[in-house]
Amino acid sequence: MNLYWVGIRESEILNTGNLFKGNICIYGKNSLMTNTRINHNEDKNWEMIDNYFSETKEKLIKEKPDIKFMHYNYSGMIGKDLKNCICYNNSYLIDDLNNKFYTKSYFKNVVPVLDYEIIKGKDIFFNSKIKKRFGTEIVIQEKEGTGGENTSIINIKGDFLLDLKKEYLVSTYCKNNIPVNIHLIIGNNKITLLPPSVQIIKNINNNLIYMGCDFIAYRSIENKIIKKHEEYAFKIGKELQKIGYKGICGIDSIIYNDEVFFMEINPRFQSSSTILNKALYDNKYPSLQYMQLKSFEGDNFEDINIDVNYSSIMNLAGIKNTIDVKPFEIYDLDNRELIEEPQSYQSTFVYNKSIYKLQNS
Repeated sequence: MNLYWVGIRESEILNTGNLFKGNICIYGKNSLMTNTRINHNEDKNWEMIDNYFSETKEKLIKEKPDIKFMHYNYSGMIGKDLKNCICYNNSYLIDDLNNKFYTKSYFKNVVPVLDYEIIKGKDIFFNSKIKKRFGTEIVIQEKEGTGGENTSIINIKGDFLLDLKKEYLVSTYCKNNIPVNIHLIIGNNKITLLPPSVQIIKNINNNLIYMGCDFIAYRSIENKIIKKHEEYAFKIGKELQKIGYKGICGIDSIIYNDEVFFMEINPRFQSSSTILNKALYDNKYPSLQYMQLKSFEGDNFEDINIDVNYSSIMNLAGIKNTIDVKPFEIYDLDNRELIEEPQSYQSTFVYNKSIYKLQNS
């Protein structure tokens, strides 16, 4: 198959063998967006990115009519041309799963979800009921956002700019929680669980930004919590299967007070997919992209129980000391591999040791 990858970074297809004949990425040696460094998580940049993807795909289709495209993320594709694309779900379903308001409401009947309320910006401050229910330090989330964009911590006694007419999802800020993530492959008859990771999150200008992952640290979590996390992930996977979702997805949760609380669905590949692929390759397993392809062809995969002996941390341009992600302790910073791509606003350091110290270890 003359298959091309359409994604954010060329590194997303490291350790995928000969599956792809080429790629269309924002960042990488084959990128046409030369001399451009942008944050792809910001909505204001997506029109330019979409135009770049569309124009490049059209050019390739004319040159190679049999070409096929697999996307990192099919979000925002309602009404858009999916010509020559493969391995995608219904666009309306993807939009629903990207909607934090919708998924919290849906999955609260399936797994534990933190108490929350959807409320307009004008009603958050100086609201005694909000303070009594959630405390003075709260997390607010907009309906959509990736990588921690549009997820903020605010103190309702302080100064914080909100859109007074916009709705926000409000919940308590759980200090010293452990953020975790797991990849799933949803097949016709099987939910495949892949090794989970601890997420490294940093408060940058009151936004809770994803900075990296630690698969090694996850194995230090108590077994009873790990079992609970995987049990809940499987339940969510069954619900996704029931509503017609297929292929890869990620589930974000937090561990707090010995419970695992669902946070959101990522109906796509994830930043940590590159690191997980590295371990799959080491252990002679197929890549996530290959499993994605085969799941849409009707194949099923057994759970993959391997030790992923990697962690990673992003280094973002323009943000000072991004290696320092207090209150988590980063250590063993030698013996690292650098994944760096031209024109990208970030590079990624990959370690073969844990870099995240669990709060209660």
